Amino acid sequence: MTSRYLNIPFLALIFSFCLFSCERDFEEFNTNGNALEEVSPVFQVGEITRDLHQSYSQSYNVGSEWQHQWARSYGDTRGYIYDNGQAHAWKESYAAYRDIVDLIGKVEPGTAEENPVIYSVALVAKVFHFHMLTDLYGDVPYTEAGQGASGLVKPGYTAQNEIYSDLFASLDEAIALLDGADNLTGLNDIDRLYAGEAEKWLRFANSLRLRMGMRVRYADPALAEREVGKALAEKLIEENEHNAKVFEFESQMFQKEKENMMHPSVFMVDFMAGDPRYDLYFGPNTKGEIIGYVNGSVETQGDFSRIGQGIAIKDRPDRIMGASEVAFLLAEAHLFGIGTANDTDKANEAYRKGIRTSMEFWGVEAGPIEEFLTKEKTTLSGTDEEKLEMVIMQKWADLIDNGVETYAEGRRTGYPVIAQRKDAGLFVLGDTDGVMPRKCKYPESEAFYNTENFQKMSAQHDFLTKVWWDKK
Repeated sequence: MTSRYLNIPFLALIFSFCLFSCERDFEEFNTNGNALEEVSPVFQVGEITRDLHQSYSQSYNVGSEWQHQWARSYGDTRGYIYDNGQAHAWKESYAAYRDIVDLIGKVEPGTAEENPVIYSVALVAKVFHFHMLTDLYGDVPYTEAGQGASGLVKPGYTAQNEIYSDLFASLDEAIALLDGADNLTGLNDIDRLYAGEAEKWLRFANSLRLRMGMRVRYADPALAEREVGKALAEKLIEENEHNAKVFEFESQMFQKEKENMMHPSVFMVDFMAGDPRYDLYFGPNTKGEIIGYVNGSVETQGDFSRIGQGIAIKDRPDRIMGASEVAFLLAEAHLFGIGTANDTDKANEAYRKGIRTSMEFWGVEAGPIEEFLTKEKTTLSGTDEEKLEMVIMQKWADLIDNGVETYAEGRRTGYPVIAQRKDAGLFVLGDTDGVMPRKCKYPESEAFYNTENFQKMSAQHDFLTKVWWDKK
């Protein structure tokens, strides 16, 4: 029978042993055995791919409001006024770039942990962050950025055309390494975009080149011709299964709807009439009606519609670049013979594919898609400029989840046409006298922490200064 009483001498012996062990191993027990002195490059891929979502989503409000996709009935962005919230993309991108610089230093050619695919992923991530950042702000810290560890904490600014040139060179390097590369094993739950699939990263990199090549079309036609031509010679994001998308707890559209931050712009509600995406995009107000909000209105109270439940899906990954956008870019390239021969038939084919792919992505059934594609607006017509407007407006209608991109394309092409707000009794005119901003102002933190370099850029610290590629 087991004794119910403690053996006191034995207990004392155990206590003495534990006391001795604690004294002897105090330092060991007070050190986190799970802490890593060096983070594995594989795990860093997870953070870097997550950051792709963070940086672009943080500037979503600015672009989508200024491009009249969505609207807020409060806040400074509705009135073209600077607020600190507009600096989120800046802060998120530069924070992410520190991680990218660290990863590149570990896996670039010639290092002990050399890994061509991870190195390429890091380069593509760099390109994504900086093309978005420079598109929003123009000249930004680039050449000297990310060097805080070596003591360079006040980086100078690099001209946008020089940034683009270097980003294209980074894509050259990444694409050459990704072409034919083996998939990375062990990244299924770490790589947030493509789970280590090298070919999909290749498609993403080439599609970024296509986007950026078209962006410089009016500023440097020869550069556009060269870069678009390179992109068209390689694999692109062609189907929705190739889309670059990231899931981060809750989808962006779900968060916006839950917080009731955004209303459909009356501009977009009117444009989408008769479109099968209409009921997916827009949710009814309390009376069951679709009522859009007028961007920049002084009216702050009203029974406005909300983001539709058809797109505000909690577990839907957020798309940062997709097949529909690529199709619209191809339509423009074929229409104007940029990087390829001028071919109106191919332009129209790509345009219609963009519409179809967009509707499939947003969940429209096959029947309504086929019916919509019989409408006159789904076949390019008119002058080349009128055809371009059709292409850009359908891209605008598709990218309701990417205001950063529609804001860039709106400035590059002039579509949609955003009229100046002139009546102060109806609109908040803001810092631009009602004119849509051509870029973001630099964050206030730059004036405080990077004063000397910021002061050199004072002429560009303005909503109406055009960025380099904004020439049309």
